[in-house]
Amino acid sequence: MSLPPPNAGTPFITVFAGPSKPRPYHANHPVPKRKRDLPSIPCRWPFILAFSLVGLTGWGLFLTYVTNQEKFSSSVTKSIMRAVRNNQIERSFRGSYSSRTGMVVEWGSED
Repeated sequence: MSLPPPNAGTPFITVFAGPSKPRPYHANHPVPKRKRDLPSIPCRWPFILAFSLVGLTGWGLFLTYVTNQEKFSSSVTKSIMRAVRNNQIERSFRGSYSSRTGMVVEWGSED
């Protein structure tokens, strides 16, 4: 076991009465001078708006397509289309403008 070093005197003790006074940061760190102006940033909101509009339109078209496919594949729609296709009165009303599936291709008078 070693002995502590000899006492060179009493240490200097500083007692603070309150918090330190804040100093400005730029006193020690000056603001550097700009060599040139900053470049202008291009406006991006038109691109964001355009892509959002395209995305929402595509989503809406997809939902319209999906819901129409559900309607066309339902048994009610199929039975109505079969009844309209096989009804002679309806066929005479539609004339020669109806397709084989019973869907009306073009409306108009017979030429």
